[in-house]
Amino acid sequence: MKNSATSITKLLSNTKVLRPYVGILAVLLIVGACAYLVFLAQQASNVTASTDSVAGVKKAPRIDESLVQRIQTLQDNSVSVRTLFNEARTNPFESN
Repeated sequence: MKNSATSITKLLSNTKVLRPYVGILAVLLIVGACAYLVFLAQQASNVTASTDSVAGVKKAPRIDESLVQRIQTLQDNSVSVRTLFNEARTNPFESN
């Protein structure tokens, strides 16, 4: 019983010593928590995708080269189509 009483008095005397530093310790604790959260966010942003998750993603659509050639020949042969393409290039949001 006497041992527990002496340990409690030692603990209380230590808190009296630490009392002026409570504010600094609180700030250090908050800064440490924020640093830990930043570390976790940085680790989460650097995660690479697994091959299983990438397999389900569709690739970007490709335009067929023969279709591009056909549109270019139509544009070259028709004045109205050439005018339509030129108007679309100058103001693509204007509808006719």
